[in-house]
Amino acid sequence: MDSSKNKIIQWLVPALILILIPVFLGDYFLTILILISLYTYMAGSWNIIGGMGGQLSLGHGAFFGLGGYTSTVLFQHFGISPWIGIWVGVIVVVLFASFEGLLCFRYKVRGVYFALVTLAFGEVLRIIAVSTKALGGSEGIVMHLKGHSWTAFQFGSKVHYYIIISAMAIILCVLIQRWRPSQFISYLMAIREDEDVAQALGINVFKIKFLALVLSAALTALAGTFYAQYTLYIDPPSMLGMMCSIDPVIVCIIGGMGTAWGPLTGSIIFVGFMEIANSVFKGGFGGHLVLYGLLLMAVIIIFPRGLTGLFARYTSEKY
Repeated sequence: MDSSKNKIIQWLVPALILILIPVFLGDYFLTILILISLYTYMAGSWNIIGGMGGQLSLGHGAFFGLGGYTSTVLFQHFGISPWIGIWVGVIVVVLFASFEGLLCFRYKVRGVYFALVTLAFGEVLRIIAVSTKALGGSEGIVMHLKGHSWTAFQFGSKVHYYIIISAMAIILCVLIQRWRPSQFISYLMAIREDEDVAQALGINVFKIKFLALVLSAALTALAGTFYAQYTLYIDPPSMLGMMCSIDPVIVCIIGGMGTAWGPLTGSIIFVGFMEIANSVFKGGFGGHLVLYGLLLMAVIIIFPRGLTGLFARYTSEKY
């Protein structure tokens, strides 16, 4: 009985802190927390196939953008609520990821070749979005403003967006942490270590990698719809650009690939460095690249297992 009470308290205290945070913070700091939660969720989604499965996907921006574009087009042209469009987007992304997975894993595309194929898929979608008028072309789509409306997934305060995305991020991290001892994750990690040995041991490599990619893509699609509703504007660079695929990878490398809480650790550092870049380089894109490079070099050289690896001996995290 005491152990169950302790578990309730352990979850209740952080939940209360998260709920009360918006009361004491202004819009600027809320924006920072929203970005941290969004990157945590995106990196956690990528981490399933990339960190735990060892498949370097550089095309998750395609899943992110496809989810956001689907819900936005349904809302703009057909008046369908984003709460419904978000699940239509998931279905569309699952079909797209299934095709990608069948093509890559059936023909045993691995390593750098898999990375290049996924990157190509993302670029194809970006070019289609730029060239299609119904998708707003290069100018993008500005959402119809409905004011504070739950049905339209539009809110007058950033607190609502913060609660939604922080809940998504924490639930994902907790689920992955509890899911780690499962057979599926064990098989994924075995494939990451040595795919040929895993195959020889009787693991259905194609099935496991395919399911991991589809699950990772479906979760990423949810982030795309959230981002579209949060900004109320989408265009090809922001939804399907290369950085949409690269940023989650960077976050996972910083925090610790293949770990449950690495995405959270990495996103805190990553967003902090983005803010420093905005301040020092006045938002210049070149400044971001300089800091990304310095940060990645420091982490890879000093902490090759990511920052979460520093505490691995004190936690249940395994690599």
